[in-house]
Amino acid sequence: QVVWVEDGTYANSSSSVMASANLGTSLTPSATSSKILIIIDCKAMKASGNTGVQLQLTGKIGAAGESVLRQFTSEAGQTDGTIRNDFGGVCFTYLWSPSSTDECVVTTGYARYGASGAVRMNTSANTYSSLVLMEVLA
Repeated sequence: QVVWVEDGTYANSSSSVMASANLGTSLTPSATSSKILIIIDCKAMKASGNTGVQLQLTGKIGAAGESVLRQFTSEAGQTDGTIRNDFGGVCFTYLWSPSSTDECVVTTGYARYGASGAVRMNTSANTYSSLVLMEVLA
């Protein structure tokens, strides 16, 4: 199984608290021994100040509560210009072992890291971030 989603919503944050990156989808593994390969490509970049981009993958299995799978940090390309026509990309992979055949939901968040500044997602027209979930059978 392969599930793919993309989003081009412009977002801006100067907070170090995670905000939604508008990327989320689910996959229901066919066997408890299956793993889920998560591939995330966020068009994210520093907007101002002394910071970078922090991304977070959150997973939820069935009715259980959400838990953080992994956090990544990156300089994420260039500093955004006043006309917002530049973008950087933050691409990561993560192999999740949910050990379940219940629905597995993955969502993403983003925030700045560093003492000050702001970060942006999908900074220019026709810029899309994407999330792929791929079942890997044992």
